[in-house]
Amino acid sequence: MDDPSQDPGLPVGPQAASRVDPPEGTEQVHNLGKLLRVGGMLREMLDETRRESLDAEARRVAVDLLARAVAELKEAISPDLQTELERVHHEFSGEVPTQSELRLTQAQLVGWFEGLFHGMQATLMGQQMGAPGQVPHPMRRPGAPPPDQRAPGQYL
Repeated sequence: MDDPSQDPGLPVGPQAASRVDPPEGTEQVHNLGKLLRVGGMLREMLDETRRESLDAEARRVAVDLLARAVAELKEAISPDLQTELERVHHEFSGEVPTQSELRLTQAQLVGWFEGLFHGMQATLMGQQMGAPGQVPHPMRRPGAPPPDQRAPGQYL
């Protein structure tokens, strides 16, 4: 694969300790690049709605952008994460939301993203901790033998 953002699936939860074909129902991110781009866009939208007072037309456009962002997200994640996103995401009715409703919905989506990223980080850390010989110790020089495996006869 030439494009790392097209990873066939980055496991997210504790069941992700091995990269063998995951069982059905495993939380995965299929397109990390898309996930990062949409997450960045949502963060910027939230910041913009905090800075500026939006009129009704701007809020209507923001609702449309949120709906498109959620659709893009669903393409980048596994079915069980899609289900979770549907459960926590508040869909707006046909009426234009207030500025507060829009900010709350955007903040909730950004929070879900941050939780997803923290889960991915925890998974990666768990994988690294499971293979201690493969992860370099931060205080040891590369190539230096571990302290308990020095060559015999050396005093210092």
